[in-house]
Amino acid sequence: MFKGEVEETVVKVKTVMSNLTALKDIYEQYRTKVTTYFQPEQPAVDWEFAPVLVFHRYDKFIERVQLIYVRLTVG
Repeated sequence: MFKGEVEETVVKVKTVMSNLTALKDIYEQYRTKVTTYFQPEQPAVDWEFAPVLVFHRYDKFIERVQLIYVRLTVG
């Protein structure tokens, strides 16, 4: 990634950021709709894990990618 031209690298990092945030957005969309996936006669069961525990390292990785993007675009 860092061996190419700056313009090409910026595009790649921007794509990575887009994909990472899209995954988290999809998670949030489905988390809010989880009760709709149950039959009417079944009691809805919420997810039993804390998003902070699941996404802590993921969020740190996103922060690092954003930092790389900022440094590439600022120059």
